[in-house]
Amino acid sequence: MGTRARKAQRLVAARAKTLEIARDRLVPTPRVSDGGLRLGTGGRFDNFFLWDTAFTVIWARYLAEELPVASSLDNLYRVRGADGFICREYSASGEPIWDSRHPIAFAPPLLTWAELSLFEVTADRERLASVYPILAGHHRACQRRYQAEDGLYFGDALGCGMDNLPRCPRGWKPDGDGIPMRAEYVHENLHHLLEWLEGDSRFRWNRQGRWIDLSAQMAFDARLLGESARLLGRDADADAFAAEHRQLGDLIHQKCWSPSAETYFDLAGTQHVERYHVGAYWTLIAGIV
Repeated sequence: MGTRARKAQRLVAARAKTLEIARDRLVPTPRVSDGGLRLGTGGRFDNFFLWDTAFTVIWARYLAEELPVASSLDNLYRVRGADGFICREYSASGEPIWDSRHPIAFAPPLLTWAELSLFEVTADRERLASVYPILAGHHRACQRRYQAEDGLYFGDALGCGMDNLPRCPRGWKPDGDGIPMRAEYVHENLHHLLEWLEGDSRFRWNRQGRWIDLSAQMAFDARLLGESARLLGRDADADAFAAEHRQLGDLIHQKCWSPSAETYFDLAGTQHVERYHVGAYWTLIAGIV
């Protein structure tokens, strides 16, 4: 057997094993999707998550004919709020786990990335047209809630997905300026976490800061929404989202870039929070560097 044939054989075997593992992790969602299964995200959690689903779709798209890829995204769209906001996490019955009045509900807005990744494989323009208003509505809902007066975004340590990473300045003590955690912001099934959430200073630093990862992710989402709009012939939308991407990118450069450290930092007020972390690399993915 030649080298190419052996490589092809290994790829076929890898695909089969990937499909086997993915099928073993499928989760029933009868109360959300009228029956059927959804993609497992990290484990067989009963709850389902926004950015876990988005990342899973980005690889599972190559198996879209054999796995519930599009329907896993559709589960999130079905349970979105009346104003278009899609929470970071939902119960198996489609109830938001976190209240959007607190940024712990704000997940990195990656659903447009997932949908465009799926479109690259399926070329399903009808689906893209049907989900575009939902994706744009979610983007605008995130703007209304979590964009600060200077144009950058704030978040929460758990919400941003890097919950073991302190984001506040070194030596910072809770100052009462953040959005406090309250029992009514947490689904009753997770009230056992309240003592931890209320007592850990990581979860009391939110609107006091400007978060480089979430700001760059919102710029990335604007760029992808613009690309989606262009594909759909919605040129006015495409121009508006392209302008938003450009303006937010300029703002990030202006406020978050440190010439001396040669990287991007979070902000506390107008000062850099000099903590090096992987969140700065979202500026590369966002296409603003």
